[in-house]
Amino acid sequence: MITCSAREPASGANGEKPARWTVRELVDADGARYRYAYNPVVGIVLSIFVGFISSLLGVGGGFIHVPALSRLLNFPVHIATATSHFVLAVMALDRNIGAHRQRRFRARRAQDRDTSGGGRPRSASGRALIESGRRQMDHPRPSASR
Repeated sequence: MITCSAREPASGANGEKPARWTVRELVDADGARYRYAYNPVVGIVLSIFVGFISSLLGVGGGFIHVPALSRLLNFPVHIATATSHFVLAVMALDRNIGAHRQRRFRARRAQDRDTSGGGRPRSASGRALIESGRRQMDHPRPSASR
């Protein structure tokens, strides 16, 4: 059995953890045992900060959230990744429900779904390039030998 332990906060005189720290212990499917401790208040503040920064940058925020969870809150990396993904999924669901309630969704035709102006010409030229490559593979040119 593999045992992994992250940094834990300093214990009091009788070995107790500070009141605000939460200690988690889990065993994964491979039998590795993980024990880590974190401060939930710091986690909430961190998530608000990551949400603010990621909305300014226009990104999901996982590349900020995962290292912050693992470095600042002592989460094992795979748990930090899963936590970040879960938070992102919940926030996306919440935003979609809000947009649906405000009737911001509308049915769109297939041709309106191209977000870039040249989407159709590029896809057509790509398809032609692939087809020409297939024809060349089916009928290779004779090699020029002298």
